[in-house]
Amino acid sequence: MALLLAGVVIWQVRPWIRVAWVSPERLESWLTAQEVMVLADIRPSEEFRAAHIGTAISVPRARIPQMSRVWTPDQRIVLVCRSAYREIHIYHQLRRRGFEHVYCLSGGMVAWARFRLRTAGNGTHAV
Repeated sequence: MALLLAGVVIWQVRPWIRVAWVSPERLESWLTAQEVMVLADIRPSEEFRAAHIGTAISVPRARIPQMSRVWTPDQRIVLVCRSAYREIHIYHQLRRRGFEHVYCLSGGMVAWARFRLRTAGNGTHAV
């Protein structure tokens, strides 16, 4: 059900409530400890090439159905996009497919950059 309030569809806010978030600092600690995870950057390829978290793999949104057949439901999967909005939709897709350990990077690459955490890439495009 959607509620229209001041021209904004409120139902879009609801998925934010039921998402497992990981902060940039926490993700950095997981990476430092070399914890096993799939770090899936769902931004367009050109954004990924410009700047990404070091061990991330580029998985544009259109490839999620294909990759969800490769990944196993018990793997830890962290989704990354620019500002965390696109992650939410992919998060719910994966959860519906039985993936139990899915997380969204809180604030996306914008938050990652704000905390001045390490990135890889060619640096030709702002995060």
